[in-house]
Amino acid sequence: RLDLARSSAAAGQHALLALSEAAHARTRVALRYQAAGQPETEREVDVYGVALRGGAWYAVGHCHLRHGLRSFRIDRVRAIMPGTATFSPPADFDAVRHLALGVATLPRMHAIQVLLKTDMATAQEQLFATIGVFQASERGLVLHSQADDLHWFARQLARLSCGFEVIAPRALKTQLARHARHLLAQAARG
Repeated sequence: RLDLARSSAAAGQHALLALSEAAHARTRVALRYQAAGQPETEREVDVYGVALRGGAWYAVGHCHLRHGLRSFRIDRVRAIMPGTATFSPPADFDAVRHLALGVATLPRMHAIQVLLKTDMATAQEQLFATIGVFQASERGLVLHSQADDLHWFARQLARLSCGFEVIAPRALKTQLARHARHLLAQAARG
């Protein structure tokens, strides 16, 4: 159940409700969609779910135009036409997880893996959701991420209250050491 009465974008409300209903009924829809800076396209989509991520609503599902799983910002949907074809979504599909994985795995300069010696609740409390994807392991959680700026990533790791080990890349270890020296110098001055 959704309370859409407070939303300021009437068109977004209509699209959110229509796409939510299509996901619930497992009915394909035809969309006119305009990605940022792109021409408008027409697509048929099997909507597996809708999710709120980073302040925007997304519909996630199989796009028949692109022949694969895609995410659509609902405020960029220009028109929706209900279809009659039905579909079965993948078992246990999680739209929020798909969106998080999509953001965390955008290709960047450095692929990162860090073993976090903590539990999921602590990791999620101390790191923001789009930093990466957590994978359970025998020794804790492996954080899989991508970043262009390893110095920035080292600062994010330095905030953690738990222990961690950098698996890859080696250059991240160098950035952590530089950041640690900087913090020690600051502490000595102060």
